[in-house]
Amino acid sequence: MHAVDIFGAQQKRRSVRPHCGPNGHCRFPEGGRDSIMTKQALLAEILRLPPEERMALLGEAWDSIAATPADVPIPEWHAEELERRLATSDPEFLSWEEVRSRLRSAG
Repeated sequence: MHAVDIFGAQQKRRSVRPHCGPNGHCRFPEGGRDSIMTKQALLAEILRLPPEERMALLGEAWDSIAATPADVPIPEWHAEELERRLATSDPEFLSWEEVRSRLRSAG
């Protein structure tokens, strides 16, 4: 199977993930690009893709995150809020219509 990479070149489909460091530079692993690319340059290349290809790429990125949920850090305040909500003896549940109405009136 072939795919068009973010640079427009046709290639055999394979998993090539850049490793991005805290300095904002991304290095592609062996078998991928031989260059270093900043996150901004990578984003610029992605934005050159047609919308449907960007959406597919976004889906693949989300799938890669969902594949290893233990690797996703959870902010402490999320855990605290979850504990607070679970401790509520009589939680309030709202219908989607009520949520939508509250959001519209708040905006």
